[in-house]
Amino acid sequence: YLVNSQDSNKTQWMVTFGLGDDWSFEKDFIDKNNCGLDVYDNSVKPYLLHEDISAKYLDFFSQNRRHHPTNVGNNIGFISPQQALANHENVFLKCDIEGNEYLILDDLIRISDKLSGMIIEFHDLNIEDNIDLLINFLAKSALRLVHVHVNNYTYIETPNQAYPTVLELSLTSSKNINWVDHIDLPHELDQPNNPQDKEFKIIF
Repeated sequence: YLVNSQDSNKTQWMVTFGLGDDWSFEKDFIDKNNCGLDVYDNSVKPYLLHEDISAKYLDFFSQNRRHHPTNVGNNIGFISPQQALANHENVFLKCDIEGNEYLILDDLIRISDKLSGMIIEFHDLNIEDNIDLLINFLAKSALRLVHVHVNNYTYIETPNQAYPTVLELSLTSSKNINWVDHIDLPHELDQPNNPQDKEFKIIF
């Protein structure tokens, strides 16, 4: 993910929806801005992690860096995005919940004015209506889209073309951005999700 440096500088707290066994982004972000962190993911069980990963988990999640073993959503037993951010302002949000992001988009729109920035992965863009949901979300959010990257692990191939089904978006609350009529992506700082496959080129 690429992040606007002004967003990270003004962040007072970071919140992550969905973690898995990789918190390298959270670590890198906190190395640059020593803010607190709340992570919500019920699928992460420290005692089931590989021994080396478990040791790194226990070392990282301490003091004001907390992992909550619950998922985000509006189901019984889940925590809502509003509850997760209730006590914080200038929050940087990372959301990667494997397709369930569509269920909380309205909630993310409602809390977007509390965010310094957001990175969010949109899955299953080949499914009917998901592109429209993404576009509607961008139109209503208080944040502005500043970067798009294709996750090259998942795409649909035809005889003449390949179509991505997962996009990584970066959104900003900061004003240090300029409109340009034409941009080619990936950016020089982007890295492929799958190093063994080619990056997708995006032309605006």
